[in-house]
Amino acid sequence: MKYITTLILVALFTTTTAQAQLLEAKPAALALETALKAKLKYVETAKVSGYASTSSCLYTNGDLIVIKNYCSPKREYPAKSYTIISAKFGMIQLYQEAIDSELLKRDVRIDMFPVYLQKQLKPNLSNYKIADINAIMDNKQNAHLPGCWSTNFSFYTEQPDANCNNNNVQDFEQWAAETQKMTSDYKYWATLFENLNEKFKE
Repeated sequence: MKYITTLILVALFTTTTAQAQLLEAKPAALALETALKAKLKYVETAKVSGYASTSSCLYTNGDLIVIKNYCSPKREYPAKSYTIISAKFGMIQLYQEAIDSELLKRDVRIDMFPVYLQKQLKPNLSNYKIADINAIMDNKQNAHLPGCWSTNFSFYTEQPDANCNNNNVQDFEQWAAETQKMTSDYKYWATLFENLNEKFKE
C-alpha cells in the first residue's frame, strides 16, 4: 500500500512539474510584431465563435493566423478585437471596448497556450477557414483549458489586473509586467490598433 501511495505521489508531482514546464506565457509584443511583419493572405469573412452579432475577417500564411473581429458589416463598433493564432505563441486575444465616454477597456489574453494548440493545429495553416477555427475554440471551451489575462480595468476590482486561472505558468511575471504596460499606455495601444487596422484591410 505504501508503495502504491508513493507511486501516486510521484505521478502527481511529475504531472504538475510537466504542466509547469509546458504552460509558458510567450512575450505578447513579439507575437504582435510577428503578425505586423508577416505576409498573410485574406481568406474569408464569416462568423467566429463568441462574436455572434458580427462577422470576422480571416488572414493566414503557413504558420500564422490573424482574425480581425468586428470587421463586417462595416461600421463603427464600441469594441475592436484581433486574434493571433500560431503553434509558437498559442491563441492570443487583443480586445478593447469603450465602456463609457471616459473609459476604454484594453485587454490582452492568452486564450490557449501553445502546448494545447499545437495538438490541434495542422503543420500548414494556409488553408484554414473560420469553420476550422471555430472547431478549435469549441474544443477549448469544452475542455476548460487554462489561460491568462491582463487588463487596464477589471470589472471585479475596478483596477488594472493581470492573472491566470492556473498557478503553473512560466514567465508569467514578465508577461504580466509587459502586458500591463501595454494596456496602460493609451498612445501605444492606439498606435498598435492603427497599425493592425492599416495592415489588415479586407
